[in-house]
Amino acid sequence: TTLLREECRATPTVLVLDDLQWGDAFTVKLVEAALRELHDQPLMVLAFARPEIADSFPNLWKGLAQQIIVNPLSKRACERLVQAALAGPTAAATVARMVEQSAGNALFLEELIRAVGDGHSAAVPETILAILQARIDAQAPEARRILRAASVFGETFWLGGVRAITASESQSQDTAGWLANLERSEIIDEAPQSRFSDAEYRFRQSLMRDAAYSLLTDEDRRTGHRLAGHYLERVGESDPVVLAEHAYRGDELARAVPHFVRAAAQALASGDLILTLQRVERGLSCG
Repeated sequence: TTLLREECRATPTVLVLDDLQWGDAFTVKLVEAALRELHDQPLMVLAFARPEIADSFPNLWKGLAQQIIVNPLSKRACERLVQAALAGPTAAATVARMVEQSAGNALFLEELIRAVGDGHSAAVPETILAILQARIDAQAPEARRILRAASVFGETFWLGGVRAITASESQSQDTAGWLANLERSEIIDEAPQSRFSDAEYRFRQSLMRDAAYSLLTDEDRRTGHRLAGHYLERVGESDPVVLAEHAYRGDELARAVPHFVRAAAQALASGDLILTLQRVERGLSCG
């Protein structure tokens, strides 16, 4: 506080702290002491943090700070940013995919724009995956296991499904409690209604799901997809494509075949011959 007092005497002073959710308790206490002792000085503290700051420091500078929540960019704002940044016309499907993947995060949208501009429109930029993987790594070990298990289902997953995949790893943890923590951290959301008689959740960002899935080993993926497929069959999943893909990726090829047959029949009934052939080829690839 002595150093800050001298700085304030010389000139108005701004102290900027970034990623405070990863800060240490000692620094937080020092800043709080400065705010209290130098309340009459031209001092401003500007701190940036992700939502999990509420878990790291639940009573952060109580009565001394004003919280400003920065909302995601709107869909229209994202579209305008993409169109302004990319030279020439961009396919509507590409713009829509970028907007959906970014979920209003300006940094992610910027990286996606850069990837498309460099001709890598289909790939998720490594920079985004690294940022999201770091956020996952900052979670407790059980929360990380739950996110990896949830990612096997895709963007949408279910409480019972996560339990089915993680049961062999841990029986003592409260999965619902950890999911509630992840929801408070704004990583996932619970759906108001579920397709099955089980609580349904969704990753807030599809890229977060991709980041969690990328942390799985090949063996973990095979096991996860096998267990996910069995769970979905038990709860009444009716989409043969979903069941076929889980069985296929779970290395249960014989189990995948009847689902691919049904999926191909559905495509044929709807008159989509290209999709029919694609599903037939997937079934034949099972041997």
